Amino acid sequence: MAKDPAVLFYTQDFLVGTITMNYEERGKYITLLCLQHQKGKLTLKDLQKIVTDDDIELLDKFPLQSDGFYYNVRMYEEGNKRKSYTESRRNNRKGKTSVNKNELSTSYVKLMENENEDVNVNVNDNTNEDVIESSITTNMVNRLVDKFINISDRFRFQSFLHEVKDYGGWDNFLELYSKGDTSIKKNFTNQLNQYNNGIFQNKQY
Repeated sequence: MAKDPAVLFYTQDFLVGTITMNYEERGKYITLLCLQHQKGKLTLKDLQKIVTDDDIELLDKFPLQSDGFYYNVRMYEEGNKRKSYTESRRNNRKGKTSVNKNELSTSYVKLMENENEDVNVNVNDNTNEDVIESSITTNMVNRLVDKFINISDRFRFQSFLHEVKDYGGWDNFLELYSKGDTSIKKNFTNQLNQYNNGIFQNKQY
């Protein structure tokens, strides 16, 4: 079977995940992601052809795995989702032509996620010990992320800090968006510190 030429690429996630990178680092990063998608996993030799020892942030995004290869976990998972989806569609087409052309095959699986699908989460409020039961959608989180990366003055910074409290504080908001991705958490925190220590100084987060 031919190699799948495409994979879902979430542009906002890429922009957020590379917010502290310069353009050269971003170029190397997208090249490595494409190479991983084509090869499945990367070898040390693959990495050494593109990155240097100074590219610490890039190397963190392609950690050494237990099988001896290097790969970006998000790209690996998206590639597997795409593969499962295309296989389920292929099996579905086979099923439709085998018995009853008007009956969908039970082999069809809904695997391509809707990133805007609503999700229910419990958020901890950093201001007290009570647990706030909230219904926060992915759209809501993404809107606040967009607000964060487009801060341009003190007013917008203060507005963001005020709004993030509704998500249980900075740490909980970050966990909601990063879903455990430590590189995203690190980039976001670095950017927050740059805002906080720059012209948008505020210690209330």
